[in-house]
Amino acid sequence: MSYKQAVKIAFFDRKFCTAFLSLFSKLEGTIKNDCIMIKISDLKEGDFVMVNNEGSIMEGEVTAVDNIQKMAQISTGENNEFWYEAEALTAIPLSDAALKKINFRREDQPDGSVKYLKGAFRVQLEKADDFSNVSFWYREDKRHVNQSIALHQLQNYYLDMTKVHLTAEVI
Repeated sequence: MSYKQAVKIAFFDRKFCTAFLSLFSKLEGTIKNDCIMIKISDLKEGDFVMVNNEGSIMEGEVTAVDNIQKMAQISTGENNEFWYEAEALTAIPLSDAALKKINFRREDQPDGSVKYLKGAFRVQLEKADDFSNVSFWYREDKRHVNQSIALHQLQNYYLDMTKVHLTAEVI
């Protein structure tokens, strides 16, 4: 069974998810966070998440959040918006592919670090593909996170720092 197949199985059983990730990360030698549950209160319009729509797992964009009902409206394509509870949502791990998908440009540095650029916003990794120790800055506002974060969390940091929501649009 591949990692992706196992994640799909783990997605349906949150109790199993943590144990699965712990075991699999020991086997792979890295920490994976594909099954991170999302708090509805952490979501903002425009955030990207994974959604389980009746057994079909797909990427979607948050279009509305109802903190009272604890649900988020997710668009997974043209004319395809539905309300989901937190149990149906999973974070998209921050990765090279995720950053490139939202149009960050990658620059490999001579010291082995990697810098991602989008406009004046920067994301820097001390080691290539190690997203467990991330620095990011916008003008004079600098932040450092020493744990793996999800794409929607980066979007929220970006919004807090720039006052503009991070989308896939090219800057």
